[in-house]
Amino acid sequence: MNKYGVPSKVNGKINPEYTRLFNLAKGRIKPATREYGVLSKKFGVPSVVDGKDNPEYYKLYRQELDKDEVREYQRGYTRGPGYEAMRVRGWRKQGASIDTYGQYLTILAMVGYKCEICRVELTERSRSAHLDHDHDSGKVRGILCTECNKGLGHFRDSSIALSCAVVYIDEN
Repeated sequence: MNKYGVPSKVNGKINPEYTRLFNLAKGRIKPATREYGVLSKKFGVPSVVDGKDNPEYYKLYRQELDKDEVREYQRGYTRGPGYEAMRVRGWRKQGASIDTYGQYLTILAMVGYKCEICRVELTERSRSAHLDHDHDSGKVRGILCTECNKGLGHFRDSSIALSCAVVYIDEN
């Protein structure tokens, strides 16, 4: 045992707890305590009391949040650099045969910026516009809203299951 009270190696590998304590002692890292966060100092109220979240702190924290600033940050995420490449990577990872964001915009314009099933309005940067594709072949079928895309997913893209659902709804 060493001066930190934990073994330096476990099963022949360096113990992460030993490394953390060593770096803490050398001043390379600061202790991670929620009790002394920036907002705790600002409000004069600890975020944690007796190991539990302090409701008074979180009440003050929520009042401090600037809703408009948060919304602007979230909007900026979908407009930031790399957004288009991120979307294309996601589609390719799912097996869709699309190579550029421009192809997506072309398809969206061809369907009149509307979901191809329910006809709800979509925008080019809308998180609710989904590229629908055949999971077996990768062929792009069109653009759907979130709800229609989820619906097809729940029916496992089966036209038989969808037909049975139509019959069920019509009969009941």
